[in-house]
Amino acid sequence: MSQGQSAGAETNPVGLFTASAAKVSMGVSRTADLDGALAVALGLAQERLAQGPPQDGLDMLFLCGLPGALPEKYRALGAERGIRVIRDGLRAVRGWIGTAFSLASLAIAETATLVLSGEGEDARLSGMISLTHVIAVREEKILMALGDALPEVQAMMGRPGHVSFVSGPSRTADIERVLALGAHGPQRVQALVMGG
Repeated sequence: MSQGQSAGAETNPVGLFTASAAKVSMGVSRTADLDGALAVALGLAQERLAQGPPQDGLDMLFLCGLPGALPEKYRALGAERGIRVIRDGLRAVRGWIGTAFSLASLAIAETATLVLSGEGEDARLSGMISLTHVIAVREEKILMALGDALPEVQAMMGRPGHVSFVSGPSRTADIERVLALGAHGPQRVQALVMGG
């Protein structure tokens, strides 16, 4: 057992994921379902907008790959709060967007890694040009170790599209060896565990 890790975290994938996420500056919270996860994303988009002067894109919440009526519900709720909820067209955005929401295919607890797969340019760009990236994962899709995830990851890599591995916010220490978050991607990553 590593220092600072409780015994329960070692056998509980969500507990281990949460402990590992703290080490990579990634927030983790729980929500019952996709509707709750989208409500959290909208709240974080509103928080992001309040942090700075209005700039093109900072008032956007991008919903990646979500079918059905929920995105339309959140488009209306966003408009009430001054948030533009979009589902496509990221190539036309100049600069950053405030918040992106994605669904992870699975997560790896020991490294707090969220695995995203998708097709199309918007799915790939959402995690690169957002200041805050909110990523939801179903609780039963959090696996203990990379070895447990390999069969599913290999299957994803055999399909068209891309596979991304996200372990916290973008970081670099290139400039005078000082750690900077958000230099090449999101400044903040918030994982949402759905279910349980």
